[in-house]
Amino acid sequence: MPIEREAELRQVFPPHDFADAYERGWFDQFHYDQATGEDALMHMLVGEIKMGENGTNYVTGFHHEPSGRTAWPSILQEDGTARPTTYVDRGHLEGASERTLTRYTEHPFEPHYGKVVIDGYRKFIIQRGPEGAEKKLTEARNNMYPKEYDAYMVTKAAIEARDNRDVALDNLQEPPGRRRVIKADGTVPMIDGKTPMKIRMILDADTNKIISAWPVIPNKPGLMELTEKEAKKYASGLH
Repeated sequence: MPIEREAELRQVFPPHDFADAYERGWFDQFHYDQATGEDALMHMLVGEIKMGENGTNYVTGFHHEPSGRTAWPSILQEDGTARPTTYVDRGHLEGASERTLTRYTEHPFEPHYGKVVIDGYRKFIIQRGPEGAEKKLTEARNNMYPKEYDAYMVTKAAIEARDNRDVALDNLQEPPGRRRVIKADGTVPMIDGKTPMKIRMILDADTNKIISAWPVIPNKPGLMELTEKEAKKYASGLH
């Protein structure tokens, strides 16, 4: 493994988790380009900054808040506390409508939506309307893995979803002059061992390596209906 990649991964994987994931070959299950430094695992966990055609920066990825907070720098404030530059911004929920509050509700150990900031940059997407309509830039509603998970659990979930998917439902994309990819869905059980979490993936069609993987947020979150006692039990023995 290149030294640069190892240093970045060690920022989000504690020593024991890093060693175990490395031994299991998990890091090799994600696309990595040593020439460009493009790393699908770090893209999924902490996000990345890219430069657009017009020279402006934009951000992509970031589906695990604890990893993002750890990997990106923090700003030391006057009172001595550290303010993260990468996080889920929940400020928009103050005084929000019931519909918005429901959409962004965070249930313990379940995936959720979030508006995100990556190293100070807000994440936006291009919203396409009907054909011929003007494209609109809007703040992304990002799909986030459970914040109670650590990087090890998120990585494990993505790999298991890929390996357990129904390949008959794979959607092969072969754009001219570009890499062939597979769009696919897979599921893994959540922390209770029975409630499924769907994960949507983009895979390299030639290597089967993961290019991106994010959780699909159910229309009615709170599927596990954990009691406070159950949540504390799961939190005490994640993996």
